[in-house]
Amino acid sequence: MIKLRRRDQAVRAAASGRDWTQYVITSPSGTTEPFRKRWAVLEMVKVLNEAGVPGSALAQALPNAKFLSVAGTPEGEELIEAYCDGYPMMRRNIGKWFLDHPIRDADRTWVLSKMWGRQTVPTLDKLVALAPREGFSYRAV
Repeated sequence: MIKLRRRDQAVRAAASGRDWTQYVITSPSGTTEPFRKRWAVLEMVKVLNEAGVPGSALAQALPNAKFLSVAGTPEGEELIEAYCDGYPMMRRNIGKWFLDHPIRDADRTWVLSKMWGRQTVPTLDKLVALAPREGFSYRAV
């Protein structure tokens, strides 16, 4: 019964056209558990930023309007308002952004989009190319 259920789930997933691939992120500090696309990209951005890659360089590697910033280090509701003021389109799509996982870099606060679709692998490739040293990679599982 379990095998039949798993087979049926795999058939439905393949028919839907959705990509449920998970990715493991590796950095000098270790290897993560498998993450879905959005979380894998967020993790790669976080470890690269922690390794010294500035937010502005990360923004250039990411597809347009997927990594946005505001001045300062606002938090909570102030952060949401700062983004909605700076990017009015965000007000109706607030749930599509990692506002609860901001990246702080110098005097700016960056947030990453949760929407990746088929851009995940090219995006991860570009991010790995920014790595300041060896030891940064990803793999699909």
